[in-house]
Amino acid sequence: MYKSEREAKKKEEPPREDPVKARLRLAEEEKQKKLQKFKDEAAEQANKKMGAGELALREKHKQADMEKQKKLEKMKEDAKASSSIYNTGGRDVMQNMAAAAGNNPTSGSSVGKPQVTRNPSAIKEMLIKWCQMQTKEYENVNITNFSSSWADGMAFCALIHHFYPESFDYSKLNPKNRRGNFTLAFDVAEKCANIAPLLEVDDMVMMKVPDWKCVFTYVQSFYRRFGMQQKPTSTSSASPDA
Repeated sequence: MYKSEREAKKKEEPPREDPVKARLRLAEEEKQKKLQKFKDEAAEQANKKMGAGELALREKHKQADMEKQKKLEKMKEDAKASSSIYNTGGRDVMQNMAAAAGNNPTSGSSVGKPQVTRNPSAIKEMLIKWCQMQTKEYENVNITNFSSSWADGMAFCALIHHFYPESFDYSKLNPKNRRGNFTLAFDVAEKCANIAPLLEVDDMVMMKVPDWKCVFTYVQSFYRRFGMQQKPTSTSSASPDA
């Protein structure tokens, strides 16, 4: 009876695991725990980096939006000024241009009073003539409109160089280097004349023929800045090779 109970109890006990296999199993379990811990830590670090990167990207976009908003506000102001020119018939532009030419156009009925036109084409033509007067001695510049004449950036460079001849060497410019020309002209105009860069260099480079309205608005900034000023702001000559 005693033997039978002992045998029955032995049968109920689970079989003993081989010591070698037991150590291997424990080692594998420990390995899996460490691997899982490593994965969790790596995922946490990745999330932190992703969060920091996302915040930096958002901040960068926010700053870019603020810059665009400032330029947009400036463009609105210039557009408003442009509208004022149209509404007043371009009186100031025409009076100044007439004075620059030593001419005071008069109407048949009012002697001594400048003629007033509400024709936008006439206003553009007067501004083109002003640009031509400032750039007439410059090579690779032929201003006849507010689109294709400004496509390579040379006209912008010539216009600002006329008033700031010491700012850069015009003779070294290349019409094929459109990006460089736009960048140079816009930077010098902003730094030396405080003329806001209303045009984007990338946009000007992408467009074979610029939007005349954008160019017209930007060039008006030059006229409002320099007006009747015909001589360069520095004491040196206004020669293109200065």
